[in-house]
Amino acid sequence: SIPGESPLTSVSLDERTRHLTRVVSRTRAGLVATALTAGLFLAVAAAVGWVVGGIVLALAAPLPVAGRVAVFAGWWACVAAAAAALLLVPALRPPSLDTVAVLIERARGGMHNRLLTVIDLARGRRRDGSPARAARPEMVERLVEQTTSRLEGYRSGRVIKGRTVARNLGIAAVAATLLGGLALSLGDRFSITLELLRNPTADIPPATWLQLAAPGPLAVLEGEPLEIGCEVTRGETDAVSLVLTPPDGPPARYPLRPIAAGRFVVTLDGLTADSAYRLEGGNTWTRTFPITILRRPVIEEVTTLVRLPAYMRIDEPLPVEPDALTIEAPYEAAVEFLATVSGDVAEGGARLLERSLARRTVERVDERVWFEDDL
Repeated sequence: SIPGESPLTSVSLDERTRHLTRVVSRTRAGLVATALTAGLFLAVAAAVGWVVGGIVLALAAPLPVAGRVAVFAGWWACVAAAAAALLLVPALRPPSLDTVAVLIERARGGMHNRLLTVIDLARGRRRDGSPARAARPEMVERLVEQTTSRLEGYRSGRVIKGRTVARNLGIAAVAATLLGGLALSLGDRFSITLELLRNPTADIPPATWLQLAAPGPLAVLEGEPLEIGCEVTRGETDAVSLVLTPPDGPPARYPLRPIAAGRFVVTLDGLTADSAYRLEGGNTWTRTFPITILRRPVIEEVTTLVRLPAYMRIDEPLPVEPDALTIEAPYEAAVEFLATVSGDVAEGGARLLERSLARRTVERVDERVWFEDDL
């Protein structure tokens, strides 16, 4: 409402015209906000609904990689289309003031394009480009007076309808409820299927009741036998196979023998190259894990040094002959072993096999002069 007891006399004509224009502008802002809110809810409903449909489809029939890629790409296309149509368009192309003025006139009734004409006056021109002030001043005064009178008590809620927002919110809530119901009822099957759809090309086993547990990445010495076990953590199966994939060549399949209830094992001999394996059974399988072949460590050369104690004041270590069977060192001396090795070495050490004490009698000790003046 316009302040003052007599709005026609206490407020200038331009001010009243701007006031009516602001009413239309505020209504337009409310329409845009309502459209964005409704569009956001509908976009969320579309995205969540696509996920629900993909999960149901994947659970009904396990999808190949191409099918999962199609679901993944379709989800992004759905989100992009919904964001463009329901969010970007209303934000970047809001309705014109003329369109909003027509909506207000329809809501109030009996306006007969008066509000449209006031909008033209505020712009300073008509829609056809001619000057809007060409009419007589008393006619303009009467037009503004009549428009203000008919807009008395106007509320933007007459034009801005919240039913669309409530409806789209309900659709989004239904989609979210379906997604939450699937998560609660399916447990890890839901999370596995969702992960498959989120990473369609990843090496992820399908979501089935039967679950197999593999020992994970393995390492074995070249030529040594390797035992690989499998444990059935959920469900039951009578047969489990190991699929071994060498670096060059087709995969090979080896059956596992049962050793206990829900436990299987297989032994591989003569592996000479890095490979990969996975366990299969009961229409499911495990992730693919690497098998690393370690070259056997070989000690090629050992060098022995004796580091003399500090009281001898000799810093350079004394080498020991390679064919020496006994290492003789002064009291408090240190013995170092330097080994040159090949192969995949993780650690090394020296083992003292036996400790013995020997006594001998020195028949004669020669005195030697260490320094010229001191004995």
